[in-house]
Amino acid sequence: MKKQDMYDSDVMAARPLESFLHDSNAHDDMKIKRVRFRLGKEGVCTFWLLCEALALTDGHILSYRNDEDILTLMDYLWCESFEEVERNLSCFADVGLINSEYLRNGRIVSERMLENAFQVGKKRAAGAKAASNRWAKKKQ
Repeated sequence: MKKQDMYDSDVMAARPLESFLHDSNAHDDMKIKRVRFRLGKEGVCTFWLLCEALALTDGHILSYRNDEDILTLMDYLWCESFEEVERNLSCFADVGLINSEYLRNGRIVSERMLENAFQVGKKRAAGAKAASNRWAKKKQ
């Protein structure tokens, strides 16, 4: 990675996340409640597994275009069939946890995860710049 990229919050945000913010009151989020009503506790668990997969992916977007993508999602999400993957993703899109337009076009995108990654990217970029400034002062 070029030194200049380390100061670019967008570039830093696209990198895989070691962790992501999980609000302690997420259980009160109406979207999460709707998933629980429709898919049960397992559906909520599956959503957080999807968040983990998105967090670990460059750019935080997963492909959903072909059978291989669905097999990969089955593994990520601990689903037992293509239909289970599709049922979960359809519910997540319907309640607004993932973007339904992107899903129709074969990509899984969560605005919530992208915003989270952007905030992390800003911190990473600021940290890299601060470290660079400290090293520059030490060399003087």
